[in-house]
Amino acid sequence: MPQDDMQREAREHAWHYFQLHAGQRMSIFNFFVVMSTLFTTALATTFTEEFNYPHIGMILGVDLVVTSFLFWKLDQRVRFLIKVAETALTTIESHWGKQKDTSISPLTLFSAEKAETERKRAESSWWRPRSWHLKYSECFAAAYVVFAAIGITGFIAASLR
Repeated sequence: MPQDDMQREAREHAWHYFQLHAGQRMSIFNFFVVMSTLFTTALATTFTEEFNYPHIGMILGVDLVVTSFLFWKLDQRVRFLIKVAETALTTIESHWGKQKDTSISPLTLFSAEKAETERKRAESSWWRPRSWHLKYSECFAAAYVVFAAIGITGFIAASLR
């Protein structure tokens, strides 16, 4: 098999691997948001005046915390698989995307994106939220923490009823 064909096949293989896991990550997160919203709604319902079973609120609070933890762990695994694919694609890009002066070409999307992200993150400041350049994992982690905090708060509030 000629070298160009092997490289093209390797790139397609790495791209499909990346695409599979990136899509999987978004699907998992969307499912997490739907499930957590349902748990949160059910938990809020247990605090109505006519609801007389506070232990159900405690169970729902624990469920929300456990769900947040499990989806966070799933996200970590899928993020690892995506990084594997990104490393492969970056390596493949390095064979055909470098310019003569060895700077990163804009055509090497994965390498260029990584360098640009690092630059933007270095320029951001914590006291100006509009300048934050957050990764998916940081945004997803914030959602996992918020829903877990709602679960903990709901559990405590239900146990005090």
